Amino acid sequence: MVVPNAETQSALSTTGYTTEDEELPDKDQMKAVAEATGADYVVAMEIAELHASRHESFFQAKVTVKTKLAYKVYAAKSRQAVRLQKRQVRTITRRYLAVSDSSPRSSMR
Repeated sequence: MVVPNAETQSALSTTGYTTEDEELPDKDQMKAVAEATGADYVVAMEIAELHASRHESFFQAKVTVKTKLAYKVYAAKSRQAVRLQKRQVRTITRRYLAVSDSSPRSSMR
């Protein structure tokens, strides 16, 4: 079961955490949220990096997105926090076909 967002935000705000810090909550803050909500696990996630690029030529358009996600997981039973990072690269390519006129060309003499 997932704890409702309002309940999670309320528990998090009592710890002094603010999104203005632009950091993930620390272990003590996550522990307080787990105790206040009765959660077995508390998961925090941030988009640490996000880069998008686009390349377009006559025959194709390519968009590449590179992300780095950072997770912090607190397990209430073991009272341990683990930090994980995951990098992903996604590329979408759209190719355009060249179509030629198949009618014979007359030569000019």
